[in-house]
Amino acid sequence: MNEHNTYPVFVADQVLTATHLNQVVNYLDEQNRLTRNRLIGIGIVCGLEIRFTPGQIEITKGCGVTSQGYLILQEQKTCTWYRPYSLPEYFSPEYKADYEHWEMWELLSAEESLVVEGPTSLSGSDDFLEDKVVVLLLEMKEKPLKNCVEIDCEDKGDKMEFRVKQLLVRKENLDAFMESRKGGKGEAGNGWSGSASQPGDLKLRRFNVPAQELKNSDDVFAAFLRITNESTLKELAEALNACYERYQPVLNMEHNPFVHAGARFADTLEHIKTSNPFFIQYFYDWIDDIVKGYHELECRIFDVQAVCCPDWDLFPLHLMLGEAPYRHHFIYSPLFNGQK
Repeated sequence: MNEHNTYPVFVADQVLTATHLNQVVNYLDEQNRLTRNRLIGIGIVCGLEIRFTPGQIEITKGCGVTSQGYLILQEQKTCTWYRPYSLPEYFSPEYKADYEHWEMWELLSAEESLVVEGPTSLSGSDDFLEDKVVVLLLEMKEKPLKNCVEIDCEDKGDKMEFRVKQLLVRKENLDAFMESRKGGKGEAGNGWSGSASQPGDLKLRRFNVPAQELKNSDDVFAAFLRITNESTLKELAEALNACYERYQPVLNMEHNPFVHAGARFADTLEHIKTSNPFFIQYFYDWIDDIVKGYHELECRIFDVQAVCCPDWDLFPLHLMLGEAPYRHHFIYSPLFNGQK
């Protein structure tokens, strides 16, 4: 964002120019957007959920704020068609470089499909949608007004137009974009602050899937050991510790309760191996409950995360509406979490 730190003070008999007027507009506009970014927050405020049903994509009513402080409003819309999309001719040059390399498709309602050329139905498009994410793009155009009319050819200036476009974007484009922002894909580049693994990254395999013939208790014991092995327990312990480090200010806990989690897991498993192998199923259930609790915390914590002065360029004119990490959950200002 260009910083506008001055504005003109008008005086009597002053020669007023376009530069003076634009300085005032730019200053006030930037102050409004700074208020949203720095003092309120950025990301999806409410709604903007995606519902997939055969042959259609429904976007629920909602609103959000981009990292540049632009407000995006979206009414409920049911999309049944799509077509290739490229940035319009007069798209804002300030942001064009951020989006011109994306491969995009515009989502259309049934009514919109009747007035455009070459739309494609979403029916039977499951394979096409597999690697796409629904994105709202604030199409920002600076269009020159028509200079010549019937009676004169005076310069009438330019006009800024804003329109929200519902798009499908390839995940690889979004991955590259987030990687180029501060922190990369795993951090605030997608509306997530911190460095621990994302919800969905930590998984515990199910017992005996795919199914194998288990002939005796030793086979059952060995099958449980394969899915609660050292690497799995180490990954879980690291995720718990990283989660504490990330959210310690919110949790208001002085000491990390997970600092010895890895050793506790290993000691418990070793005791079961040597003393009571039949307890291995309960050990698996215990680990499974911890993993599920971790995912629940990660999902709930989206509602309380806060960032001081988030980067302007995280998602300047767009909002991702998919599932984490392809969703811009709201990032609050520190005003809303006790300034921590």
